[in-house]
Amino acid sequence: MMHTILIGKTRRVTLDELLSLSCGEAKLEMQLVADNGDAAAIENGAEDCAMVADMVAAWEKLSLGKNASGGVSGGGLLSAGATIASLALLSLTLSQGRVVRGDCASQLSSTLVDLVNHIVSRGTDNKLQLPANAAGFAESVNSLVGDSLGVVEDKPYLGRLISLARVSLMLTQARSLSSKNVSDPIASLSIERLGQYLSLEPFSTQNYDELRPHRGCVESASVLRACLQGSTMVNATNKNVKSADGDIGVENCVKYAKTIPQYHGPAREAIVSACKTMELEMNCSESTGNLEFDDTVALLAGNSALGGVVALANGSVVRVGGGDNSIPTSNPSTLAELASALELSAGGLQRALETEARIGCEFMAQELSKKEAELKAKEAEKAKRAGERGDNANTNPNANSADKADEFAGVSEGQKAKILKKRAEKEAKAAAKRKAKEAKTAGGSAALSSIFGAGTASIYPLLSKCNDLSDSTLLTELETTIDGLLSGGMQRKPKVPKGTRDYLPEQMRIRDQAFKIIRRVFQRHGAVEIDTPVFERKETLTGKYGEDSKLIYDLADQGGEMLALRYDLTVPFARFLAVNSVGNIRRFHIGKVYRRDQPALSKGRYREFYQCDFDIAGVYGRMVPDSECLAVACEILDALPIGDFGIKLNHRRLLDAILDICGVPADKFRTICSAVDKLDKEPWSEVR
Repeated sequence: MMHTILIGKTRRVTLDELLSLSCGEAKLEMQLVADNGDAAAIENGAEDCAMVADMVAAWEKLSLGKNASGGVSGGGLLSAGATIASLALLSLTLSQGRVVRGDCASQLSSTLVDLVNHIVSRGTDNKLQLPANAAGFAESVNSLVGDSLGVVEDKPYLGRLISLARVSLMLTQARSLSSKNVSDPIASLSIERLGQYLSLEPFSTQNYDELRPHRGCVESASVLRACLQGSTMVNATNKNVKSADGDIGVENCVKYAKTIPQYHGPAREAIVSACKTMELEMNCSESTGNLEFDDTVALLAGNSALGGVVALANGSVVRVGGGDNSIPTSNPSTLAELASALELSAGGLQRALETEARIGCEFMAQELSKKEAELKAKEAEKAKRAGERGDNANTNPNANSADKADEFAGVSEGQKAKILKKRAEKEAKAAAKRKAKEAKTAGGSAALSSIFGAGTASIYPLLSKCNDLSDSTLLTELETTIDGLLSGGMQRKPKVPKGTRDYLPEQMRIRDQAFKIIRRVFQRHGAVEIDTPVFERKETLTGKYGEDSKLIYDLADQGGEMLALRYDLTVPFARFLAVNSVGNIRRFHIGKVYRRDQPALSKGRYREFYQCDFDIAGVYGRMVPDSECLAVACEILDALPIGDFGIKLNHRRLLDAILDICGVPADKFRTICSAVDKLDKEPWSEVR
């Protein structure tokens, strides 16, 4: 159903509205704002109808509308869709009274609205295509609307509007093609096809949700896992993955298939971000026709999206065996160049995805035929054996005649009913099994789901019937299918909080062995084990860690006490000594600590982790406890199978003395010590 898009001083046009208009699925309507602020749409009268008739006559005189080629052709013409979009943006700009003022602007804008609506109403018949350059575009528009309404001049704003219209349409197309409902499901078909060389591990939650938690990558990996769930073509783990044996073509395909989330996610985010920027840009216009806007904002966003489109297109081409530079990269310096590059790359992306979908569906059809043939052969063999058993039984018609006696003789009616009920249930189950086998043998969804993943089996019927990715019906069906898949039980599987992890039995066994070694060393040096609460009063912890105090986890007030999770085991031990009035003590403590830090799992930095502390408190000989702590650390590291190691000695008093000599105020000691502690973790530019 055709919908209406209002334009005027208070209106904005979205990318989706511009696309629907260029596709003939919407019409324009002028909205004027009266002096009292009320908005009203302009109704066409007899005068407007006569004006439209004049425009049609002028149109017939133009040979421009006869070129049926898409995009900017060799003759320098806009596509039919870009022509409509350019006229719509020009009408929007004029209606806002910025480049042409007064009643003339309103009348000219209204006439352009009528022209756009007339083009849309003609459907695919004789679509109008205007020149891509501003001078030719202005001349053609003036010849269509007539000089009496005012003249559209060849000024900077006009070339900018034409380029923005072209760029906006291509970005909207790229956004649709790169969405998780299109590019990821089609890529999953290639993973099915290359399944013997791949496993599901490259797309696991550990790789993306934990180790590389970029939002776009996580989303892409999630869609791939959902599409491939239950597939028999793709290996579950890396154990049975087949080697490509030096086949460069296969190795390249596998490489691009394994890393799909790493370029699908960022490319999608770049395109979506550029769409938001371009939507804002196309609703902006100069205050006068002579002022030229700087195009840096649009170029930065557009070039980022262009890189994403090229990455997606080349990835799709390589996954089906093509070269990895089928669509060359470029760095446009003007909006017109950007528009041309996007038209080339977006068209290439659509063709690449359609080819990948076709090849994937052909592979699935072949595998489905093989499976059906195998199942039919098995059923034929079973029928043959059953027939042979029946023939053998018929050769002895008098055999086991005693068994044919009434089996219910002497059985009560209640027992007989129970026996018959159980038999009926067994027969129903057997019939259901036979029906399922027959369905697999006959093909269809049952056979698909027994071979391929839940998602690929669902999208195969859609893409095998139509793989035209400009078909809105197909795109809607794909969206419905993938959204339904992602809302299923598998996607509702709970996740561990970021920066934490579960320990499997094998990991627990290794950790337990390590803790036993550490405990033995501590106890050999006369240490006793203590434990403290996992949370402390907030006032106990704050102010003890300098800048790192912001990493303490605060807990909600639970009855008058402000609490926080312990950041380390040292401050709780100091509180332990103060509360329990302990004298000399050698203590060790193994427990979990919590830090509200940005986790980096690849570097082993978690938000929840264990610390193993050994402390000597009390009065002892000078430097004796220090040397013993070093000895304990060396013995533990020698006992653990970690190889060679080195120990860095930190002495707070020595560091404080150095800071004091350098003239650092005493209240800055802790802050600077915290910064020094980061020198081996972060670059000097950040620490400074």
